[in-house]
Amino acid sequence: MAEDSGRVVASPVAWVAITLAAAIASFAVVRPKVCKEVSNCDINQGSILNDLNHYAVAGLSTVFLNEVGSIWLAYRSSKPLAALIDGLMLVLLPSYLLCSAFFVLILENCLLPIPWLTHSALYGDTPVYTVIYLEWLINVPILIVLGGKCALGRSLDSVAGPVLISNLYIILSWSANFMSDGRLRWTAISLSFSMYGWASYYMGRWANEFRLNASISTPGRNLKPALVVALIVLFGIYGCVYLAKATGTISAEMERMLYTIMNIGSKLGMSIAFASIKVSAYNDMLVSLLVNTHIPFRRQSAMNSGDTEVALHQPFLDF
Repeated sequence: MAEDSGRVVASPVAWVAITLAAAIASFAVVRPKVCKEVSNCDINQGSILNDLNHYAVAGLSTVFLNEVGSIWLAYRSSKPLAALIDGLMLVLLPSYLLCSAFFVLILENCLLPIPWLTHSALYGDTPVYTVIYLEWLINVPILIVLGGKCALGRSLDSVAGPVLISNLYIILSWSANFMSDGRLRWTAISLSFSMYGWASYYMGRWANEFRLNASISTPGRNLKPALVVALIVLFGIYGCVYLAKATGTISAEMERMLYTIMNIGSKLGMSIAFASIKVSAYNDMLVSLLVNTHIPFRRQSAMNSGDTEVALHQPFLDF
């Protein structure tokens, strides 16, 4: 069903429109209070972890500039061949998406210390960092597209279902913080976890289908599906942190620290994974080019020298 709905909203513009509509409607219904206006929440918030966010901005800015430089160099080197090789520029799509994700992370860590962007949960007057949820609404779809489309080659209409389901359960889980009725709040939380399970099921199917259909020689045959499975596990860990905060097991300070670390770590991990996939793909391309280039030449040489068998197998021995 998720894939069928995806065919209707395959355009990322539609994803943005649906997410915005749901977020605005949710905000209008729950009408959260700013943490600064609630004395207990303001005391609980204080200036916790602001130094961590400042360090994160400095580190992420370096990574972001590195990604921008890599994109520019790759674009310059690929542009002359773009007219000769169809879809060559699509190779840069993961880099564009990762660059966007790092930029959003920088904005998140710049805005987190601003107290007026934090709201007060109705249970315990604890801070709810709305900026973190906004970052998820942008970067979770980016991560899913990186895993589904860029790594596993799924179409946009196939990816649309899990993207929209994920954004809707993010909005629902944020809204649950501002529901005064405990039963209603836990119903919303349970529904959001059910939606997570639904999205995870389809993402797991992507990984399984890729693993079954990909040939043994496919670059990143094991890494690509593992990347999607890792995303499913990571989103589940986010859910565990959310539950720990909702039940009072951890403080708002610990929640914010864990979210900050995981937000940064997940994007860095994705960047490293795609760098590995890119190297594997380039090595496979070079091997193919060398084999295709040298075999005809060596075959002709072998026919002239009479040593056909050795000449035909020699290129493969080189690798």
